Amino acid sequence: MKCLNCGTECDASFCPMCGQPTSTGRTTWRSFSTSSLADMLRFRGRFLNTCGELLTRPWNVIANYTAGRRVRYSSPLLFLLTLGIYSVLLESWFAPEKNIEHNSYVLRLYEFSSGMYTLCLLPPLIPALRIAYRRHGINRFNTPELLTAGIFLSALSFLIGILFLPLEIIAGQSSGISAIVFIAYCAVSIFKAFPIQPMRKAASHFILFIVLAALFLIIYVSVLELIPHFILGPA
Repeated sequence: MKCLNCGTECDASFCPMCGQPTSTGRTTWRSFSTSSLADMLRFRGRFLNTCGELLTRPWNVIANYTAGRRVRYSSPLLFLLTLGIYSVLLESWFAPEKNIEHNSYVLRLYEFSSGMYTLCLLPPLIPALRIAYRRHGINRFNTPELLTAGIFLSALSFLIGILFLPLEIIAGQSSGISAIVFIAYCAVSIFKAFPIQPMRKAASHFILFIVLAALFLIIYVSVLELIPHFILGPA
């Protein structure tokens, strides 16, 4: 038989050239549903390893990936999207419905998905990091590497949200338990990335980063809020 993907002649269950099953036929409702479910539930080694290391040693994942040691980690963007799908599905199935009544587009995004909200707020955080740690090694990271670190941390926020979903349901969606845990993870990652001594000096640089990040976020969010009003007009 011929492989339907690459046309190679083969007589085994899988094509020796591209690896596609030779039994592939037309898409039916059965094949569509079973393959989709199998892909979503297939927790392979890289995915599980990335989840485990992000929860135990988040900075190691970022440091290893930016240093080129990537074989045991999932691709950051694909990893983020996968966790995002799981997070939205689980919240829609188990969490109470959210009544979104905000006039703010940014708050609507947060209510929809805290992980996507975190990802969208990365741009102003990068210059805040560069200013706060300009004399402490920030220049060894280029902007794509900092963005990669931010994507991993955004994925971590999805992961934390999934793990703490039962507590959020019990305590109420506005309890902010997962947000507090996520902020603690981010703080530890920054202290690991820029090991400044003594601790008092490290704390002062971290506070400077928080102040700058807050200032840049206010400007950034204000601009984001104006864009829909400019395009769509007043509500």
